[in-house]
Amino acid sequence: MDGEDEGQDELYTLLASGNVVDCSIVLPAKIGKTWSFKAGVIRFSTSIDVNDAVKFDMTLAVSGQPVLAATQQAQGNG
Repeated sequence: MDGEDEGQDELYTLLASGNVVDCSIVLPAKIGKTWSFKAGVIRFSTSIDVNDAVKFDMTLAVSGQPVLAATQQAQGNG
């Protein structure tokens, strides 16, 4: 967990609001695909171990059908 990471802050905010937002998972360039979907955060938890990093785990609830498509960078790279 990184207290200065804006993305992690947004996940926690989404948990509190219950909002469903546009999301994407960009797979590695050699795969050249991106999953796009709408989702809301339904669980966010942290764990703290002595002499270890603070870890977090979150769960998304996907709304609707995810779409798998070529990434912008991969399109046109024959």
